This record gives sequence, structure tokens and C-alpha cells, in this order.
Amino acid sequence: MRILFTYFGKTVGTRILSVLLAFAALLVLMDLIDNFEDILEKRGSLTDVARFVAYRVPTIIERLIPIAVLIGSTMGILTLATRSELIVLRAAGISPLKIAGLGLPACLIVVAGHFFLADYVAPTSQKAFIEWWEPLLNEDAPQWLRGEEDIVRISGVSNDGKTLTGLSFFQRDEIGRLTGQQTAASARFEDGGWLLYETSDAVVEKGNLQIIEAEVTPWPNGPDPQVILDLIAPPEQLTNSTLGKVINVAWSSSADPSVYGTELARRSVGPLTSLVMMLIAASTIRGQSRSGGPQMGAAIAIALGLSFLVFDGIFASLGKAGVLTPLFAAWVPLVVFVIISGIFLSRSES
Repeated sequence: MRILFTYFGKTVGTRILSVLLAFAALLVLMDLIDNFEDILEKRGSLTDVARFVAYRVPTIIERLIPIAVLIGSTMGILTLATRSELIVLRAAGISPLKIAGLGLPACLIVVAGHFFLADYVAPTSQKAFIEWWEPLLNEDAPQWLRGEEDIVRISGVSNDGKTLTGLSFFQRDEIGRLTGQQTAASARFEDGGWLLYETSDAVVEKGNLQIIEAEVTPWPNGPDPQVILDLIAPPEQLTNSTLGKVINVAWSSSADPSVYGTELARRSVGPLTSLVMMLIAASTIRGQSRSGGPQMGAAIAIALGLSFLVFDGIFASLGKAGVLTPLFAAWVPLVVFVIISGIFLSRSES
């Protein structure tokens, strides 16, 4: 069996790697072509072209892994079928499910790599890319934060999150009605607390508007600087541990908490899609002449895999919109297509 595991893993693994590298190279090239003029215009150095590619590669590879596993596994199993090697395995008494299991070690390596990419490498790379590239495109985009009582608009945030500029506070009552507005030219985090500078308060009392100005005003319930940086960052830039912290803090960004919850759930489930793709590809071993041959099985596998990606994307959108719970949105597509693949495999047993 050890020889079979090695041979099957090599046959399938090399094709998965080949598809992954080919697709990644194509998408990186297309991305580079689309942004080449902007890179040279904004940065003006060929070194920055290499930096652009280095930043983009981890994210692109992480997103391509499931489809690469699907196509590579299908190609590998189809190769075994066309060489009549699957018939030999079946004649030796090895069931289709056990044949699919021969690719499990290679697939587990892919899953481990996918976990590492999704949890650390891709978010870190994406964050570094945004810090390097995004300010050139949109320097003055305002950020919105929401606390228990206030909504805060921030025009600028320093790299360490300890200096804010152009702040506007909107106070609300217990039912959400606007009761006052405060503006501040800037805010600085000093000695463990926030200070607002050049503030102006507009307060409505008994139908009268009052304006109160001050040079320095404390902001006692302001969030920690790191919390601000985490909240204004896109969820794709945050690691799993940071996503968990963002969900549990008192403050939130303009994004709904369901966005962070769904992203975290999908990060945990996402790498397991490689196992599903391998299981789907195993439907190609139903390559009997009465069922249309190995090519028909490969077509079914590709169709099922692409359907899974569409189904998964729809559920992700519903989860981020708050229509479905994060765990339900992340796990249901996986479970449904495992069941479908199991049905195909059971039919090939008979």
C-alpha cells in the first residue's frame, strides 16, 4: 500500500501543483498588466514591479488552491483511468473509496499549506500590499466606527493608530436618535488614554442649539489604537485570532459583525474544501463504459466542483449579509457536496 500511496500521490500531486502554478502565473501576469502603468507612474521603479508581484502572489495562490485541487485531481485520476490502472486496482479488490483515499496524504499536505496561507501568509501579504499601494489610490477615504453610544467618523489614521485627524462624533440616545455632535481637529493616544484637540460640541437642549468649544477634551471611552487599526482593515487582512478579537470588542466598523463572523468561519472551513474537491474528483473512477467512460466522469467532477464554488460563494454572501449564521453559511456547502460525492462513489461501488 505504501507504494500505491506514493504513486497515486505523485500522479495527482504533480498535476495539482502544475495547475496551481499555471493558473497563478496567468492571474499574476494579468494583474500586473492591468497595474503596470500605475506602478511605474506612482512608484517609478522596476523594483516596485517585483514588490507588487511578491505581495499579490500569496493571496492569488490561496484563492486558487481549491480549483487547482479539483482540476489536478481530476486530471490525475483520469490519467490513471486512461492507462487502465484503475481497472487493475479494482480487479485487485480495492474499492473506489479506498482508491480515492490513496490521494489523502497529498491532499492533507495541500490542506496544511492552505491553512498556513489562509491564516497567516495571505492576510499579512494583503495588509502589507494595502499599506504600500492603497494610500496612493485613496488617501482621504473616511473611516467609520460605532460604539455603544457614539458613531465616529475619522478622516485620517496614522500607521500606529495613535494619531487621528478630522474626527466627528454623533451622540445618540437609547433608541438611536441623534442628540448631539462633536468635532475635533485631531486626537492623540497618550499615557494610556485619548485626548481630543480643538473640539466643538453642538448640543440640543430644550430645542436650543448650544456650541461649546475647547482646546483639549478627554475621550474616556475611546478604543485602543490597535483595535482601530483592526476595525478599519478589510477582514481579508486579519488573521484568525484578530478576527476573533474584533468580533468581541465593544466597538465595530461600518462592516456588520456578520462579515467578520462569516470570514472567520470560512477561514476555518476553507482549507477543507481541498478534501471535498479530491472527493468530487474521485467520481471520475466511475469510468465504466456503460456510464460514458472516464471522460464523462471527469466532466461530472468538474461540473460538481464548479457548482460547489458557486454554491459556496452564494452562502458566503448570505452569511456576510446576516441572512444566515456564519457557521451555517460556512459548513452547509461543504456537507452538501460531501454527501453528493458520496452518492456518486457509492454508485460506482455497485
